[in-house]
Amino acid sequence: MADVQLFGFQKRFLREGRALTDQPAEDMLFLLAHGGRGSGKTTGGALRTTDYMLTHPKSLGIITAPTIPMLRDSTLVTLKGALEAVGLQPERDYEYKSDYGALTIRQTGSVALLRSTEHPDRLRGPSLSFFWMDEPRDSPYIAFQNLQFGLRPSGIGVEQRNHPHQGWLTTTPNGRKHWLFRIFYPDRSNLELESPPGAGRYLAYPAKTLENPFGGKRIYDMMLAQEGTMNPFLKQELDGEFVIVEGLVYPTYSSQFEVPVKSWPLKALGDLHIIAGIDFGWRSPACILVYGSDSHNNRYIIDGLYRSRLTDDELIAKAKAFRKAYNIRVFACDPSDPGWIASARRAGLPAIRAYNRKGSRSDYSYGIGACTAVLSRRTLDNKPKLFVNPSLTWFRNEIEEYTEASTSGELNPPEVPKKSADHAMDAWRYAESYLSLHKPENQRLRQLPMRIKGVRREEVAV
Repeated sequence: MADVQLFGFQKRFLREGRALTDQPAEDMLFLLAHGGRGSGKTTGGALRTTDYMLTHPKSLGIITAPTIPMLRDSTLVTLKGALEAVGLQPERDYEYKSDYGALTIRQTGSVALLRSTEHPDRLRGPSLSFFWMDEPRDSPYIAFQNLQFGLRPSGIGVEQRNHPHQGWLTTTPNGRKHWLFRIFYPDRSNLELESPPGAGRYLAYPAKTLENPFGGKRIYDMMLAQEGTMNPFLKQELDGEFVIVEGLVYPTYSSQFEVPVKSWPLKALGDLHIIAGIDFGWRSPACILVYGSDSHNNRYIIDGLYRSRLTDDELIAKAKAFRKAYNIRVFACDPSDPGWIASARRAGLPAIRAYNRKGSRSDYSYGIGACTAVLSRRTLDNKPKLFVNPSLTWFRNEIEEYTEASTSGELNPPEVPKKSADHAMDAWRYAESYLSLHKPENQRLRQLPMRIKGVRREEVAV
């Protein structure tokens, strides 16, 4: 591969799991390259296949695509290009039998069977050294399982038994509910697998169209000019991200808001007006979101808690710890549990009942609209005014899956979010609703509809 020009993810993708010494290469290794269109992911898969077949003599593998036309017109063409890129010529160095769907490299005797996943049961049977799935976004999970089951030592041939059993996949993503996302990003998904993925190591490599020096920028600029903005569809098709394309409550959220704390535009956290939003839960996670605002109307998601099965005493103890660490002025709490709010106040916390009107994205007066406004604010040089601590991965996981409820058949469907995996979103909404009604520069608390009956305003004054 020394003469092949690699770029971006391809360098890591080809190197991963290979033996750099006399030790054997890694066994039961599964790699996913998920990229935008034209990001070079299929070429990366073809080059890894070529490298494997040359490095491990008499290896047997399966290469798949969702359909025969895709296999013939894209995957096979790219594989032949990879073979020729390393100096292998058809007929002289490798042979492809179209009637059987098998490609053989003559000098090593390695064979790759080319199959579609239209009939996944036909992938059962062979004892494999490797497999490569191209565009598995359109292939069923059972096809992946059958290929995994095939990675086992063959009863014939020492070479086959000693090969590292590996599988790699190259694809454009297809949403967060796809089996690919669940297997390769288990910490970012709340869905259950049909069955556990089994032994082995699973690594994912994002690949962006823009990173391809051979025309990637042209494609990127063209699509961005047509769409006008980096919307969820382009995040999927250009940046290769697993996203929900339609129905997001906050479609403009992206990684641009996640900025390391040391790069925030303030000298110290003590310069912020800091409050917290709390959403209660038991089986579902409880969430405390520590939220700040500065004199320039910037917002900061600083810290927080996201955990299930916490008792009232444990949650109050966590809230006290956050208050001590950040000098939190007010805790805007989920109004569904007035008993917890009363317990928190008895424990000395400045807890109030949060204003719970969600509203819509188009109405900045209430929760969702106020949060939408925060995402929309920009500085004069078009930089965001919301800063999210990148370590709070649970916030990103929720906001990227926070969708509107299905309203099919309604002439004027309301912008109502689906009541699922919304604990961090509710905590953020409570906090932002409070800040929107209480300007940080005001030292006196206004009369608010969120007041708890019997609580004096000065007890929770800013």
